[in-house]
Amino acid sequence: EIWATDLSQMATDLSDALYRRRRRSEDGASKSASSTAGAGGGGRASASGGSGRIALVFGREAVGVSKEVLEGARERVYFPLHGFADSL
Repeated sequence: EIWATDLSQMATDLSDALYRRRRRSEDGASKSASSTAGAGGGGRASASGGSGRIALVFGREAVGVSKEVLEGARERVYFPLHGFADSL
């Protein structure tokens, strides 16, 4: 699953995106467990059907990631900065 950093209005706070992903994973696991309980199935389920791993792509500060990466990313996220910082 690919996530990309983005400063546009389409991006969400990284913490919020991780929370939503965790909820999707938990919901998927419980649905999977209930549907495979009688069939002898089991194992870990992930909302994306994959390994549960995330590749987080960072762009350069001036221009960010490419348009192609943003289009292919499942999530667009930003890091909330606190205090007087305006850069990572």
